[in-house]
Amino acid sequence: MIYIGLAGWGDHDDLYIGMSKQSKLEVYAGHFPIVEIDASFYAVQPARNMEKWARETPPAFQFVVKAYQGMTGHQRGFAPFATKDEMFEAFRESLNPLIAKGKLAMVLCQFPPWFDCKKEHVQWIRYVKEQLQGLPVALEFRHRSWFEKNMCEKTLLFMREEGWIHSICDEPQAGVRSVPTILEATHAEKTLIRFHGRNIHGWNDPGDGTWRDVRYLYKYNEAELLEWKKKLKELTAQSKDIYIIFNNNSGGDAATNAKQLIELLEIEYHGLAPRQLDLFS
Repeated sequence: MIYIGLAGWGDHDDLYIGMSKQSKLEVYAGHFPIVEIDASFYAVQPARNMEKWARETPPAFQFVVKAYQGMTGHQRGFAPFATKDEMFEAFRESLNPLIAKGKLAMVLCQFPPWFDCKKEHVQWIRYVKEQLQGLPVALEFRHRSWFEKNMCEKTLLFMREEGWIHSICDEPQAGVRSVPTILEATHAEKTLIRFHGRNIHGWNDPGDGTWRDVRYLYKYNEAELLEWKKKLKELTAQSKDIYIIFNNNSGGDAATNAKQLIELLEIEYHGLAPRQLDLFS
């Protein structure tokens, strides 16, 4: 099965035109069967938030939960936690409401662009996996060294042996701080694909911070999505379920592109939330 959704549910204005008293997530769940929670990257979410989100979505709806930034090395130290053990414990506990409802698709561990291929980083990845034992966890790299010619097969073998779900990226090829699209599943049950856009000029930080507004400014055209229709045939032969997240949010194109791909793949989802009828329907 191929599940398609978006990174977050708050920024997709086209979905919420004429919205009534429903929350944005309730409306979102009428369009897509999965969503990526990005808020968990910036702060470990209290259980009440996860409980609320689980309650607002249909029984079959699933969440991809992004790992807290202290777990993936995006920040120095483990603030606001005293120790790394306390940080991981809090994160694990935050997932319980989703696990109880069968709504946790996976935890996404996305490592930063400076997290290159070296022994101490491999050791940290192993530690993270150990701390998330028993949970479905996806691994995404942002540094090209993991997929250089002499390392690519070793990286994929490592992911298979350690039980990681491969988070495959569609992103600009913009030097060492970007990774190629590697069409290899490392987990028989699940594979994650994240569409970051192909804005090569906005991908790397020029030093003034403006990249945050333009990095994901990109709209996929039909030809590019049709290319992925072919690629998905390869991946569905390797992994039972494929989860696709569109992250090209900067210009508001993610929802449109996700719906385009659903149409091109001729997917009809059942069990979505009831859709609010248009005034003239």
